Amino acid sequence: MTDLLEGRKHIYFIGVGGIGMSGLAKFLKSLGYEVSGSDIKEGASLQALRERGINVFAGHREVQIRNQKPDLIVYSSAISKENPEFLFAKEQGLPMIHRAELLARLVNSRRSVAVLGTHGKTTTSSMVSYLMDRLNYHPTCFVGGVIRNLGDNVVAGEQKWIVAEVDESDGSHLLFSPDYAILTNLEEDHLDFYANLEDIKKRFRQFLVNLKPESVVVYCKDCPNLNEVMSGVAQRKISYGLGNGADFTAEEIRPSGMASSYRLLYQGNYLCDVSLGVPGRHNVSNSLAALALLSSMGIAAKDAAKYLPDFCGAKRRLEIKWDSEGVMVVDDYAHHPTEVRASLSALKAFGRTITCVFQPHRYSRVVSLANSFGSAFQDADEVIVTGIYGAGESNVNSVDATLISDAMRQAGHPHVLQMPKEKVICYLRDRPIRNQVVAFLGAGDITEVADHFVRSLREESSN
Repeated sequence: MTDLLEGRKHIYFIGVGGIGMSGLAKFLKSLGYEVSGSDIKEGASLQALRERGINVFAGHREVQIRNQKPDLIVYSSAISKENPEFLFAKEQGLPMIHRAELLARLVNSRRSVAVLGTHGKTTTSSMVSYLMDRLNYHPTCFVGGVIRNLGDNVVAGEQKWIVAEVDESDGSHLLFSPDYAILTNLEEDHLDFYANLEDIKKRFRQFLVNLKPESVVVYCKDCPNLNEVMSGVAQRKISYGLGNGADFTAEEIRPSGMASSYRLLYQGNYLCDVSLGVPGRHNVSNSLAALALLSSMGIAAKDAAKYLPDFCGAKRRLEIKWDSEGVMVVDDYAHHPTEVRASLSALKAFGRTITCVFQPHRYSRVVSLANSFGSAFQDADEVIVTGIYGAGESNVNSVDATLISDAMRQAGHPHVLQMPKEKVICYLRDRPIRNQVVAFLGAGDITEVADHFVRSLREESSN
């Protein structure tokens, strides 16, 4: 890391608005570097960066790099090799580095915790970051969502410790060799990059081979694919899960609205009672991962667990944006069938009727997982499916969200509608909504529709 940044003064990010890129930009700015960058369009992320004193542009144009005169370029997998700024930097021979390599150099050069998996990475890494901060480790944190307790997705701590959410979508997790790794689960996803599930398993095995001999691996024993991958791992292994046979597990799980509680066991022996300020069995599992990790670091589980009731989660993870007059509006990042199922199951515990507005994410995911989505929405009383958020993918095969709607109907769901996201608000407002949860799910810009809906409710309430 020192070699990479030695002599550098100005770092330019192509695609700076992304959650991972913006986090690195803010971190380097906090270290005193001059930072600038661009993103495809204007938005709240760019405005937040400007408020940090970072010069950012809406749109990609080579003149911006020419005028800024950076001495290091950072880019991500979302940036096309035909991007005008990428092409210009390459033609000029400017030093360039992928976002993941920059983060990996940070992680590998310090005491570190890396969180990987198909689901649950953001909440688990947020929970670990929060607990380590409360336990006076003061880590530097890089998370794929805003940690609500800490107010940002990147926290510039004392740099003795780093907690990082590590993305496996493009295979870049193989760059990382942390001291502690949490593997939350492993399922089919990102099949635009991976050939199949076996390819994903192969890459996770390679990640484990790359770890230092003294590294510790905490993994979810409830996941059959992880159990397969973990067989033969030489490093110290600690398991957690809600089923039988895990080292750390929970019994007597008691949901209560946006909270829950349980008895924590280690190898069948009672350790302490745990209360959570976030809902759902999936968050019980996430908390087991965090407590197992901290226990492996020598922290008594009861000393860490006492802070969990105040953990608020990450933004867009079952985030309540409105709860008044019998209507609760929830914004959630769920975009994979397993995540959808977990989020709706948690919301079902409220005992209200659930209307789910779902925005599919990526054409490749819709094609590969359409049938799995069919049964994922059974806990919703009504599902509204919007158009697909492409996330930069080209729709070369003319994929349509009807694939998901039809899969739900074939699975027996009684009330599935399909409409453009622009018509969702009018549809919701044209009918009385009482004792109901309206949940907006998806990894794209459906969050903006949720905000718009909340504004309309607020205006009506004030009149």
